[in-house]
Amino acid sequence: MAKKIFICLSICVILCMVGCDKKTTTEQPVLSAGLLPSTETRCKLIVKGNELDSQMKFNYEYSYAEIPILAVIKNLGAEVEWQQNKTTAEITFKEKKYILDTEDNTIFEEGKTFNFIVIAPGSKHSIYSYVNDNEFIIDSDSAKLFFTAVMGVNIKTDIKNGIVNIE
Repeated sequence: MAKKIFICLSICVILCMVGCDKKTTTEQPVLSAGLLPSTETRCKLIVKGNELDSQMKFNYEYSYAEIPILAVIKNLGAEVEWQQNKTTAEITFKEKKYILDTEDNTIFEEGKTFNFIVIAPGSKHSIYSYVNDNEFIIDSDSAKLFFTAVMGVNIKTDIKNGIVNIE
């Protein structure tokens, strides 16, 4: 009897060791609900009821969406003009000017020093951004303050259905 118990326990230990060996697998992380095969997937972006054609993605590992901030603010009525250096853009919204600096990840109201791009409290990551085809892509956590304080809208993310709604 003791021999059978020893054999069963040995098999369980071996199975656990094989199942926990992350070095032998090439699979991407999967959501616990089993919805997605990788950490990023495309999602819908809806701004004030209009779906925007974007290449936006969710990052499931850190629970944020990539927001094409300039497309969104243009859709909300702002004007955007890239400067000659192609790293800064001037944003005009409700007769106020804001300067976006893509190298420093900052948006300042002209003449002021408060940066509207900040890491959200409780965020699992630092600011994530990049420039692509005259568009500034930033994570939804870091963009929330700008959208709320300046644009007067909120970002709602529905990870399960792959939708970002800005209203």
